[in-house]
Amino acid sequence: MMLREALRSVSSVEKGTRSTLRTLYPWHYSLATRSLANNVESQSTKQPNHTNNDKIKPFSEMPGRRNKFLNYLDMFRKGGVSKLTDYVIWRSNTIGPVWRENIGVLQVMITDPEAAAIVWRAEGKYPRRAPFEPWLLYRKRCGYALGVFLAEGEDWHRHRSVVQKPLLRPKSVALHNNALNEVADDLIAKMKTGRDENNVMATMDDDLFRWAMEGVGTVLFEKRIGLIGKGVNEEAERFISAVRDFFGYSERLIFFPLKYQEKFNMSAWKGMVKAARTQFEITERFMNEKLEDMKKTRSEAATTDVEEKQFVKYMYSTGKLTDKEILANLTEMFGAAVDT
Repeated sequence: MMLREALRSVSSVEKGTRSTLRTLYPWHYSLATRSLANNVESQSTKQPNHTNNDKIKPFSEMPGRRNKFLNYLDMFRKGGVSKLTDYVIWRSNTIGPVWRENIGVLQVMITDPEAAAIVWRAEGKYPRRAPFEPWLLYRKRCGYALGVFLAEGEDWHRHRSVVQKPLLRPKSVALHNNALNEVADDLIAKMKTGRDENNVMATMDDDLFRWAMEGVGTVLFEKRIGLIGKGVNEEAERFISAVRDFFGYSERLIFFPLKYQEKFNMSAWKGMVKAARTQFEITERFMNEKLEDMKKTRSEAATTDVEEKQFVKYMYSTGKLTDKEILANLTEMFGAAVDT
């Protein structure tokens, strides 16, 4: 089914039948009308076209208000960026499951899970995601590389081909079971002792942040980071704070032209840059500590299970990524754990 057919058919779905919200946020959406058009059209010569072209509407007729200011006003009426999901639900109930949105950037919003699945399946070998410009600009200005979360096209595929084997292959994932179970046990122990007289944990959100980062640390660097259990690592504490600040300032950057934010070093830009730099610096220290350990314990070849468990060593052994790209991947995966 061609994308235009899919979007047109989805627009007629009864609103009451939509039970799942699949939102493509400003920095996580897929450019359906751009990235999928090439894939769809390239396949049209191989497959018969049963589409009635007279019924296909152009992108310009997709529902949605074009006035960015009025869209911002509606969003703030619904609670602002922190309540963006409420705004999207309201727009979906008002307009339908597929519409043009103009907050920060022009985008296609999809809240129907079946339509979203069609979009993802049609993306091809090299999916394209609309970049969140402030993040890319910061990397460029400061000389940092892009990792698997921000790279595009063939570069993304090169990064993904390296990280997927030690992180996604069931056999490789099983190598981390014991370490991850220890982290989970420490979280459960904290939950048992951290409840008040009403059996409520006031610090649950913070404890989940710590559990996520501790777990990822054991996979990336093969050691406990020091956020749950015995001992406290101040660097890891700073990293958590930096991730929270990073996403908080990033949300504010969508409401004012980026070139002015950077030129006048406005608070949102300055705060995001500081938080991003902190994440890179802390990750680099963890990475360097791991490299020093590797020098002291040279052992098995890069193709063994032991090597796949040693994530940093495996990334270097492939020869597909530069030092800067390895650092970028570690930083992005470390930060994504806390964000999750």
